[in-house]
Formats: sequence, C-alpha cells, structure tokens
Amino acid sequence: MSSNKTIYGIAEALKINASTVSRALRGDSRVNEKTRERICKYAESIGYRPNLQARNLASGRTSTFWLLVSDIFRQPEQQLARHLHEFVEMDDYDLMILTYHNDPVVLKRLLSRLDQNAADGAFIIASGDDAEIKEEFAGASKSKCPLVFLDQIPDDIEVTGVTTDNPLATRDLAKRCLDCGIDFVIAGFGQNSPSEMERRQELLKTLGDAGIEHILSEDVDSLNIEGMKNRHIAYITSSENEVGNFVTKYYARFPSKCSLTVGVFDQWSIDRQYIDNIIVCKQNHLHMAELAYQKMLRILEGSIDEKSTGITKVRPERYNYVKYTTIKERSHGTMTMRWTMALIYGGLALLSLIAWLLTPGINTDGKTQLTWLTDGNPQRDEQVGKFNQMHPDFNLVIDPDNSGSMKVVTQSSAGMGGDIIGHVSPVSTLQTYTDAGILWDITEQAKKMGFSPEVLPKHLRKYLTIKELDKNGNIVDRQYTFPCNTSNTYIIYNKNIFDKYGVPYPKGDITWDEFLEMCRKVTVYKNKDDVYPEKFGTTGTNMELLIWQKGGKVINKDGTRCILTSEETLDALELYHDIFYKYRIQPTKRQQTGMQAQGGWGGNMSLFGAGEIATIWGARWMLIQFRRFISEQKKARARFLKENPGKENEAPEILRLGACLVPRFKDRPRVTNISIRSAGINADSKNREQALQFLKYLASKEYCDIINKGSDSKPPNKKYITIDEFINPNFPGEEEVHEMSIKSIPYGYMRPLTPFISSSKLARIIKNLKEKIEADEVMSREDLRDACNRASEEIDLEIVRNIKRVPKIRKFYDKLLEQGAEPIKYHEEVSK
Repeated sequence: MSSNKTIYGIAEALKINASTVSRALRGDSRVNEKTRERICKYAESIGYRPNLQARNLASGRTSTFWLLVSDIFRQPEQQLARHLHEFVEMDDYDLMILTYHNDPVVLKRLLSRLDQNAADGAFIIASGDDAEIKEEFAGASKSKCPLVFLDQIPDDIEVTGVTTDNPLATRDLAKRCLDCGIDFVIAGFGQNSPSEMERRQELLKTLGDAGIEHILSEDVDSLNIEGMKNRHIAYITSSENEVGNFVTKYYARFPSKCSLTVGVFDQWSIDRQYIDNIIVCKQNHLHMAELAYQKMLRILEGSIDEKSTGITKVRPERYNYVKYTTIKERSHGTMTMRWTMALIYGGLALLSLIAWLLTPGINTDGKTQLTWLTDGNPQRDEQVGKFNQMHPDFNLVIDPDNSGSMKVVTQSSAGMGGDIIGHVSPVSTLQTYTDAGILWDITEQAKKMGFSPEVLPKHLRKYLTIKELDKNGNIVDRQYTFPCNTSNTYIIYNKNIFDKYGVPYPKGDITWDEFLEMCRKVTVYKNKDDVYPEKFGTTGTNMELLIWQKGGKVINKDGTRCILTSEETLDALELYHDIFYKYRIQPTKRQQTGMQAQGGWGGNMSLFGAGEIATIWGARWMLIQFRRFISEQKKARARFLKENPGKENEAPEILRLGACLVPRFKDRPRVTNISIRSAGINADSKNREQALQFLKYLASKEYCDIINKGSDSKPPNKKYITIDEFINPNFPGEEEVHEMSIKSIPYGYMRPLTPFISSSKLARIIKNLKEKIEADEVMSREDLRDACNRASEEIDLEIVRNIKRVPKIRKFYDKLLEQGAEPIKYHEEVSK
C-alpha cells in the first residue's frame, strides 16, 4: 500500500478485516463498540480521511463493478481479484467476477451488457493474442461504461490500465540469474500476450548486452547435449509450470554435472529437485489493484487527467531467492529429503497397518460395498436406506462430492470411480460418459431384469438409448442408464395474485394469445415508465421449447446439420424477444441485475414463492421448495395473528398453487420439454454385476413410492405414475400440480442426441443465442436471422470438424448416408 492512511492500512496495523474497519468508520451497528472505538481512535491518530469520492459515488445505479477474466484459476488473476474485492468492499461496492474463457462471443456479450448499465464499471484482465479478442477489446475501448485493464493490457489500443513494469522486472530478474554465474540461458516467455512479448524482448536485449549465449524455449530440442557438460544454465520465463515441464521432459538428457538456475514470475510451488537456484519476481498485485480502483473512481467522478487515463506501470514488489550453493550440497539435500520422506512414509505405513488391524472393516459382515455418485439431497438417505433393507447382502453408500462430470471422467478413467454414476442426463453428460468409455452397456441385462425402455411411458422411451455402430457396422440402439426420475414442464401459478387482480385462473386448452393476455393482466406497472412492476406475469420461459412449438428444430432428424434458420424458428424467437421487451411480462437480465443490486432478486423460485411472480414454467420437483415456503409462511401468519388479532386481511399470505399445461400456438400441437436424471454403472467397477440390482431397484414400487411421496418429479416406472400415488395428505392444495404432471407426459420432447457434435457444445451455442436475444432490446427479424446464421454456421463447422477428426464418427456418418440421411452442409469438404 502506498500509504498507511487508508482503510486497508488501518486493517493491516490493527490485524483485523478491512471490511470491519470500513463499517466501524461508518458507525455500522454490526461492529461491537469496543472494536469501533479502537478503530476510530487509531484512525484519528494517523490523520485518516475518508474517501469522499467513493462515498459520493456509492449512490450509483448498481453499486457493482465487474471483473472480466479469461481464466480465474491462474494465480495472478486470483491475487488481483482478491485485492480488488477488498478495495471495492470498503466503499460498499460489490465485485462480480465473470469469465469469458478467451471466447470472443462470450466477451462480446458481456461487453454489450456493460453498455446497458449492468455495472458502474468493469476491470478487465486480458489474455491471449487472438485477433477476434483484440477486435472486441478495440470496440470495448469506446464503451460508455468505464473500463480499466489490469496486468495484461491489449497492445495497439488506447485504453486505461495498470500493469507491471515488465521491462524493468525482466531486466532485474535476468541480472539476478546471471549473478549466479550463468553462461547459457533458455529464454522463455511465450508470444501469447503483449506482456509476454514485452518480457521476451527485454530478456533478449539484456542477454545480448551481457554477451550471454542463449536459445529460445521453443528450440530447446536442438541443444547439443555433450556441449552442456559443466555449463551453468538458466531458464527464465513467466510460468513455473513451463520450467517444470522442461525439467521432467528434457533435463534428464543433460549431463548431471551441469547446474540449473530458474527465474520466474509470481510463485514457485512445485518440486525443486535438480534445480540449484530459484529466483521469483513477485508482482505487486496489491498496488496494481489499488491504482486500478483509484483510476476507476476518478473516471466515474469525471476527473479525466493523467492519473485516470493511460497505462500506469508498477514496480515488482520483491524478489524471492532460494539457493543451493553447490551441486554436492544439492545432492546431499536431495538424499536427506529422500531419507526423510522414506522414514515418514514408513511410519505412516506402519500406523496405517496398526489402524487397519484394530479397526473393523466395512465389509467384515460379508456385504458387497456399492458407491453411488450423486448429490447430497436429504431424500437420498431414504432411497439408500430402502435399498439396503431390500438387499441385506449389499451396503450402498453415496459419494456426494464427486458427481461433477469432469471428476467422474477423471476418476473413472484412473480406476478410482464409484460403482454407480448418477446425474447422467441425455442432453449433457450421457454423451460425455459414453465417449469416454466409462459407462457399461446394460442393454441385454436391462431386458432380462425388467428395467429396459419398455418400463417407461411411451413418449420417454426413445430418449433412454443412444445410436451406435455394432461390430458389423449396423446402427443399433444401446442402453447405458436407467432414470432416477423424469419430469415434463408445465405452468404453475399463484392463485393469490390472480385473485388480487381479478384475473380468472387458466384452465383447459390455453393458447399463446390467451397466455400472453393473461400474463399482461397480472404484470402491473404503477407508472408507464417504471423499470420494475409490482408483479411479473411469468418467468422461466424456455426459448428452445418455443422453437419446437412453432415447428422448428435446432438439428435435423439425422443430426447431420443445423436447421436453426427456418422461418418457424424466427417466429418463435421474435415471440421470445417480445416477452421481455414488448409484453414486458418476464424480467430481463438487466432487471434481474438491478433487483439483485437492491437485494430483491433471489432466483425464479424464490420470487414466485414470495408472491412477486404470477406464473412459473416448472415441474413437480418444485414442490420440494414450495412446501418449505408454505411451511414458513404458515408460521409467519400464525405469529402475526397472535400479535395482531382480528387483522386477517393484513396477515402474510400463504402460497396457493394452481397449474395448467404450457400454452400452444393456434393450429399447432402442444409441445413441452422432458428432463431425465439417470444413473449408470461404471464400466470398470469390480461390482458392476451387483450394481445391476440398484438399477432394477429404480424401477421398483418401493423406490417409486419414495419419489412420489417426496415430490421429486415423477418416478421412472409408468405403473406408479398416478394421481393417487402422487397425493401426499400432509400437503393439501397440490392436486392441480400433480394432475398437470401426468397430463403433460404425451406432449414431451427433448433435443435428440447426435454423435456429430457434443451436447455441451451445442448447449453453449444455443445459450449464447438466447442471451443475445435477452440482452438486446432493439432486435429486428433480420437481426435475429443474422444471429441464427452465425449460430448455425458454428454448429455446422463443428460437425464437419468432428467427422474429419474422429474415425468412429466418420463411419457413423457414412452409414447414415447409405440409409438416405441428409448430408452435412460442407459434405464436399469431408469427401476430399
């Protein structure tokens, strides 16, 4: 910190949190009196003066700043984010961290939202030299929203920013390495950012001035091994991982008599074996964050001067130095460490043996242990307990911490995965898991044991299998999972709101015209120009569902090409845009952000439960949360009436639920979407034969009764999907929700799987299109057509890449063509 006369300086001196200091100086009652007196006394003693410009700005529209980063998992980004958060939080601002993963489409979308007043300003940590990213940053530099760049600053663009004095830092780092007696240098610093280029340029100049022999890191393969004997080598670069890869891959090739010095930026946390000297240049992220925040405040205040514009360069904080003085000392240290580690591991092994001998084993009773990777939903306890009761030879347990798809793939591929893999979705993870080969094909076993697709309602069966080529090259349907539950979307509404505004409840065969008119009647703006109404008419409208209802599709029936640009699709997207900006019945992202800044946005279900939204696109599983709301509302009403007898009209309302089918377009069939949560068996599990009993259990009456009682959507087995099974006498007033859960089944549809593009990639492209439509208030039909054309082109190009890249996919494509399928858009390119 440049001065101790700041909130951060006071916090550091008194060893307390900076936010506590900020609150104490404002007289916040959350800080106890003794602490407040101590803080104020110290602040007065050092002559502290509050940051008046921040105080004056705190009454802005959102009181929120954004931090846009490409990768939040890098140490510099984490440090800058932490320090920025401390500064803005002192002045009662919030900092939202958003990642764009070096994707120009995502970055453009986020920058466009900034121009719609989503935040008071944004800090940006740029990354990479992608031409499209540069183009987006060039446009961002003209944004009306204040932007301050940090650390990585785009070149050739006039922006405001704070960065390290990279030439100075690299020059000092290189000289410190050369002081170790270096006579040969491997020059790193990749060319993927302006900072890296600046560092390499200065390093090469410094080495040239010193007359030191050097080679670029990308040319390390050309090193003369024999010539490295008795050389003193330095590897100077930004990343410790780059050096670690070099040591692992190449260093064993060099004679043991040569020494290695390393110079890197920010940190060294990996193994230092084989390395003589490690010098770390620590960037001053704290000071960079402070200067960036001050620039932002000056820009917002209107003080445009040399302090608020242009690029400010900051000196490094310090250089850390770890040294082994001689090769002999290094070898001695290594051997000592090896003996130390050997003793530690030996002791741990002995203790583990003793603990194993003294502790009863999990399976001492002869039971087979099965692990189910799923979430920690309290209902899992009852589901697991019933299975173990029905199968006394098994001991089923859940692992709630490893159900993320990447964790599942990694651990299963390494032979450490669970026996049963939960949360497998046909529209996301099923394809990921089958492509990775970690799910067991259970087609034949399912037929024999009674949990094949025939157990499901008719409209769900085709979504339980995926198409593959068998050993004879024929396309066949194979089953890898069985559902834990299923759901269909329908409309749930709050009867209290309809009664308040005298609007009849929706009944029967509702059309879109009727639905829109109904929602307009329960979306009440006090004044025409109000940003927020008293109530919103609806929330949760599914854009892709509207496309299906209009007769459009994202992908053709063979999955070979995108058909997103049809007139039916454009009709649907026009309506989706109108829901936000013409009819104004559903909150936009901008409205959500504004409500969130005011403490009023807690998610769709929370707003519906609190009586702020009249209708919600949902399913039976929402009853789990709504029952909690109703229980709390009953308690609150009882407390109010106890304290205020006779004031029933003023007492808090209790949520009253109604339901109807999703609306349909005139002269078009009704369509709703299907959701399936399934479980499969790890192909490498030692207990996969036994795990089949769990999938069979999912189709049993005992399991389905648990799903029905807990309202966790619908059970998979069609025999137990009845109103009588759904109704829980402890929760009256849910009859319409249960009824619509069953009535919606025949109208269900789901985007089919295609082997030519991953479900996650397809979902991301559709999500980007959806967010663009939601964010752009002025969007004509031609604008929608252009957006669809771009999305369609991205999908088609990905299909081409996958067919050209993966032989298995190419064989599947050729087989489809034999059967008369429509060729991909760029078939000629694939046929070359």
